[in-house]
Amino acid sequence: EGLLGSSQKPTHPLTERNTRPLGLMIRASPLLLWRSPKLRCVGGMAVLVLWLAGLAGASAPVHAGDNQWTTTNGPPGLVYAVALDPANTGILYAGTSTAGVFKSTDGGLSWDSKSQGLHTSAVFSLVLDPTRPDTLYAGTNLGVYRSDDGALTWVRASSGILADPFGSSYIYTLAIDPLHPATVYAGSLLGIFKSQDGGQTWQEKNNGLRIGVRPSVETLALDPQNTNILYAGAGYSGQSGTLFKSQDGGESWAPLTVGLSNAMISSIAVSP
Repeated sequence: EGLLGSSQKPTHPLTERNTRPLGLMIRASPLLLWRSPKLRCVGGMAVLVLWLAGLAGASAPVHAGDNQWTTTNGPPGLVYAVALDPANTGILYAGTSTAGVFKSTDGGLSWDSKSQGLHTSAVFSLVLDPTRPDTLYAGTNLGVYRSDDGALTWVRASSGILADPFGSSYIYTLAIDPLHPATVYAGSLLGIFKSQDGGQTWQEKNNGLRIGVRPSVETLALDPQNTNILYAGAGYSGQSGTLFKSQDGGESWAPLTVGLSNAMISSIAVSP
C-alpha cells in the first residue's frame, strides 16, 4: 500500500494553510494515523519528503525532514479521509471505514466519535465550508450527509443523487467551490453530481464522462483561481482510470489522456 493510498478506496490531497508553520496528519498504514507537530512551508508551499520504514502497523518513527512523525491514538478502522479546519488548525476530522466520523480538537492527539445522525459507519470523504468551518459534508455509502454544528449532528443531504440497484450511493470524493461555498461536487460510483444550494438538491453532471457505462469517480479537484475548471479521475468496470477536465462548472467533460495510458487516477492536486 502506498503512503497516502489504499487498495480499497482513494485518499485525497491534504490542503494546508501556507501562512505559518503547521502540523500535518497522514494515514500511513491501514490502522494508524501519523502526526508531525511542525511542517515548514517553503515559498508558500508545504514541502514534504517522507520515508516510511517497516511493514504496515510497524511502530518505528517516521521522519519528514527535520521533523519527527509519531503515531497517534487515532480512530478505529481504516481512515479514508482527513479534513482540517482552516480557521483553527488544531481541529481535525477523520472519516473511517467502520466507525463513522471522529473529531480532534488538539491537533490529532485525541479523537472523539461524532456520528450522531449518520445512518452508516462508512465515511469515504469529508470537506469543510471554508467560510463556515462548522459546516461539513461527508461522503458515505448512503450518499452525502451535512453537519452545521462542527459534526455534532448530521442530516442526510442527498436529494437527486442516484443510487445503485441495492440502494447504495457511494460518494468517494467531495469538492467545495471556495469562491461559492454553496456549490459542492460529489464523485460517486455513478458519476458526478453537483449541488448549488449547500447539498439540499443535486444534479447529475456526467456529460462527456460516459464511455459505454457510468463512470466511477474517485477524485475531484477545482482550480482555485477559476473554479469553473474542474478535474476528475474516473474509472470504468474492467478498464483503467481516465483523467477528465471541465471548463464550465461540470456541465461538460473532456478526457485528458496524453501520457496517462493505463493510469489509475486516485488523487488530483491543482497548484494554486
